[in-house]
Amino acid sequence: MVLIKGLCKVERIDEMLKVLSKMRENLCTPDVFVYTAMVMVQEGLEPEFVTVNPILVLYAEMRRMDEFCKLLTQMEKLGYCVIDDLSKFFAFVVGKEERTMMAVEVFEDLKKRGYCSVSIYNILMGALHKKGEFKKVISLFDEVKESDLEPDSLTYSIAIECFVEICDIEKACLCYNKIMEMSLVPSVAAYCALAKGLCKTGDIDAAMMFVRDCLANVKSGPMEFKYTLSVVHACKSGGAEKVIEVLNEMMQQCCPPDEVIYSAIISGMCKYGTIEEARKVFSNLRDRKLLTVANMIVYDEEEDRRLGGVWIEVFWSRVQVESKG
Repeated sequence: MVLIKGLCKVERIDEMLKVLSKMRENLCTPDVFVYTAMVMVQEGLEPEFVTVNPILVLYAEMRRMDEFCKLLTQMEKLGYCVIDDLSKFFAFVVGKEERTMMAVEVFEDLKKRGYCSVSIYNILMGALHKKGEFKKVISLFDEVKESDLEPDSLTYSIAIECFVEICDIEKACLCYNKIMEMSLVPSVAAYCALAKGLCKTGDIDAAMMFVRDCLANVKSGPMEFKYTLSVVHACKSGGAEKVIEVLNEMMQQCCPPDEVIYSAIISGMCKYGTIEEARKVFSNLRDRKLLTVANMIVYDEEEDRRLGGVWIEVFWSRVQVESKG
């Protein structure tokens, strides 16, 4: 209807009637929107993005990139910020996971024509991460770093998650440092990935630092991080009972213990309790089938710990875990 009004305003009645005829033939089908957008762009009637987007998607699906870019050029002539609209386009396309790889292919073509932005990189990196395409994410990450663009905190946050997934904690931490240098804050997902990754490598002190850093910088931190500090605080009692009470509360809140919680128990008991009390907690988790072989963390490099290094090594060598039946 926007097109109809526009044609009426400039007194192009014959063309308005042709559009109405087309709408009657294709009422409420995508062709209506595509046709409308094409006419509006050609006639300089400034369509909204929601009107043009179906054409872009159609050209992308057909891999008709020359026509795709011609449409972008026409939009630029009308004064549109095409880069912003392309971000919306890619966000729309990757909304369906099966179209993610198509979006990556389209971007490969658009980059050669000068159409790229950090926002688009972030959208594609995020979509690829969801698909488990971690190496492809890192490839895009390396690419944006080497370009004239400036990666932002979201770029580094997504990279952190992927580096943790491929067990490259060092590079994940370097990305965290970059975010700090920009005086920005990582995403909650990045904080969680770093904490869990460091727990798996036995760097419990560093993991606890990220837990505290997240809760200090994020308005609504993850529940498991809040319980992590509660577990450490409960360990100050020196006994297993208080810790088990916290774990019971977690379960009631549908927040099952994970690597970070297990590490908090070890860290807290090494500082404030004993190996025996820690074993009681883990035995309780084992008996309730909350601790499995998949949860076992191997801490074999703890030489630099002030108190916990030897204890943790001995403790994990003695803890018996069972697989879920």
